[in-house]
Amino acid sequence: MTLFLKPLIIFLHDSWLALLSLLNYGWSSEEAAGVPKRLQASIKTTWGRQLRSSLMVPLFKCLVAFCLIISLLVFIEGVYMNLVVLYVKLFKRKPEKVYKWKPMQEDIELGDESYPMVLVQIPMYNEKEVLKLSIGAACRLTWPLDRLIVQVLDDSTDETIKELVNNECAKWESN
Repeated sequence: MTLFLKPLIIFLHDSWLALLSLLNYGWSSEEAAGVPKRLQASIKTTWGRQLRSSLMVPLFKCLVAFCLIISLLVFIEGVYMNLVVLYVKLFKRKPEKVYKWKPMQEDIELGDESYPMVLVQIPMYNEKEVLKLSIGAACRLTWPLDRLIVQVLDDSTDETIKELVNNECAKWESN
């Protein structure tokens, strides 16, 4: 067990020390290695120092602290998910079924009341070719008629198509 915890402890210790040293000491321009001399000269001006000390340093301190916190959260989430997977694998757990997965029993007393209400919506927009097929398919469903609602959502701009949709709906409504 200590074999698995040792890298975690080292990681947390190093991250905490890095965060503390960053917050206490910050960055200094004297230690900037590899920066061109011209850029160093412009940073050393009073304007560059004021901008860096008042804006850039606090911004980068906050960003580094934020990144450390996010890294720690991602690490904790990974450990948690591995523990969950290990628990599921060791104890052979399966998710509990919370929905009704058994077929409905025929109950003569309930009749069609055991079936849930179903709403079928058919969106249409100037669809002359498929309006009879769509409305007919929805109305021919094998479901108790008192537990089935078919809605035709017709946003057609053509008046002849609107009339065809209304005629088809009236035909199925009379059946």
